[in-house]
Formats: sequence, C-alpha cells, structure tokens
Amino acid sequence: MAWRKGAACVIGTSHLRKSLPCQDSAACLCCEDRDGRAYLVATVSDGAGTAAEAEAGATTATRVFIDYAKQRIGQASAFVADEAFWSEVMTNIRDAIEDHAVLNELSVADYACTFIGCVIGPERSGFAQVGDGAIVVREGDGLVPVFWPQHGEFANQTFFVTEPDAMENLQVCGRGRVDELALFSDGIERLVLDFTEERVHEPAFRSIFQWLRGREAGSDEAVAGVLEAWLGSEQVNGRTDDDKSLIIATRLMPDGV
Repeated sequence: MAWRKGAACVIGTSHLRKSLPCQDSAACLCCEDRDGRAYLVATVSDGAGTAAEAEAGATTATRVFIDYAKQRIGQASAFVADEAFWSEVMTNIRDAIEDHAVLNELSVADYACTFIGCVIGPERSGFAQVGDGAIVVREGDGLVPVFWPQHGEFANQTFFVTEPDAMENLQVCGRGRVDELALFSDGIERLVLDFTEERVHEPAFRSIFQWLRGREAGSDEAVAGVLEAWLGSEQVNGRTDDDKSLIIATRLMPDGV
C-alpha cells in the first residue's frame, strides 16, 4: 500500500489571547530515490516561546530538512538516513538560521526551535531529535516512542537546534521497516504519552490510525482537516493551551496487514 498521511498545526489558546502566531511547523511528503523506490519524509519543529523569531526558526528548520532530504534521496539508490546525514541536516538548519539572523541583525537564539525528523524507506528508517515532542512508531501490535522527549531540569525546559551544544543533544537512531508512525510537538505530549510509565497512551491513536488506513493515497488535505479539527477541539484545548502539531502516516491495510 502507498502511504496515506496528513500534517496539521493549530495555534494554542494562550497564543490567541496574546495575539501571537502559531510557532509550530510541520511538514510531510513522499519522494522517490533514483530507482523509483518510495520514501516518507516528515518533520515537526516547535519554536521557543521566549524567542523573538520562534515562528521563523521552526519554519526554517522544517523547510531545510525537507528540501535536503528530498535532494539526497533523489540522488541515491537505497538511501539510508545515517548519523552523518543527520549531522549534515543539523549543520544546514543552523547555517540557514544564522543567515536569517545576520540579515535581520538578530541573534541566532532569537530563532530557537526544536527538531524531530524521520526518513522512512522501503525497508530501513532513520530518526533524529533535538528537544521535546516525540516520534512514535508501530512495533508489532503496539506503538513505541523512538526517543523520549528531552526535558531539562525544569518542567518547561528543553533543548534547541540553535544552542552551541545542539550536536551533543542530537539523538539519532536507525530502525528496520516502519509501516505506521506519528510525530508531534510538546503541545500534546501529555495527551498521548504516559510519563509515569514512559510509554505511548495507545487509545489516543487507535481510532485515527484505523480511520487513516482506509483513506486513499493523495488524501492529505482531508486528513489534515481531520487532524486540525481534533487539535483545535475543546477536548484538546481543555488540556493544553500550547501550539499543537501532529503528523500521522500509515501504509497498512485497514485490517493492519
């Protein structure tokens, strides 16, 4: 089955009250290597609430990653997103943000943002993360986090790609075939993750994945609309006032095959 997917970002109620923009960015696409094999590329970035250009930082991070991953995949045969690739991604993101900062006579810290990204190939997958938010993948009958969200000493503290030690905080791993996954910003962490047991709260995803498996490839806009409606619902806003991003993707059949 081809990938069915969708991505959505919804502004938090706290930002609405303060007349601030949504400072999350999310992007997801399918592309092919030079031999015509399909890859899924997805990323979420959350701009730091205290950063003057948080929105621009997050948008830059997702754009740079998507463009670079698509270019590298298109040039390769059986592409693998290894540690060297993710180091290049981080360098490119940081260089692009620095260019923005210089052009606007601002500091790099004004563009502070987190980053999570993945490249899912026919049989092998690569993942990377700096900061909070998470990626969860289907493993057997359940969902598991690829990395646990990075939080510092305090509850609202995390790490950003713009920090001098970003490379030290970069988490990278490879996996085999992945057929179903979700990426999300920290705005919905407490809704979909069990922080006591450090595991995924399965019911939060069960119905949406079952629904997505029955969609047709190319129905991204319809999927995005469903995600936006849920992220902006009273049910969600009653539990978080932060910006919220979510990407979901599957290549499983409706019965899970």
